[in-house]
Amino acid sequence: MSLIAPIPVKTVIVDKLGAISIFFRQRWEEVRTAAGRVAAAAIVTLTGQTAALATQLIYTTPVAGLFRVTYTARRTVVDGVASSFQFTWHWTSGGTPFSDAGTNDTTDTTGHIRSESRMVPVDANTNLTFDMAYTSNTPAKMTYEVRVVAELIAQA
Repeated sequence: MSLIAPIPVKTVIVDKLGAISIFFRQRWEEVRTAAGRVAAAAIVTLTGQTAALATQLIYTTPVAGLFRVTYTARRTVVDGVASSFQFTWHWTSGGTPFSDAGTNDTTDTTGHIRSESRMVPVDANTNLTFDMAYTSNTPAKMTYEVRVVAELIAQA
């Protein structure tokens, strides 16, 4: 979906006196407003993971605002006995660093997908990051993939 509709054919840009038409003044405001928005700030995809992930950068925020950070993770190879992974969000708001851990997934099956989101108020020029805890009964046997999306919902 486009933020700005296409311009109709034969739309007059200026009136008979050479002044910019109302349509184009309104279009200019649409362009000005849309230029300050970012629909999908970042998408991170990591496949074939067989260990915990230390701090991973999702996105460095150019503006302060409310961001939705969503992850989807699934096992691609099971341990066969027991395994788990857990996603943790990290952000900075009001100059204070925050973290929030998601649900610890212990299903040990490839037929299950874990997906969670958090809406977080984030300062400008700070990093949205995550990490992923990992356990596997047989070290490095359980393999997983994780996809993370950060979206600007509202600019502060």
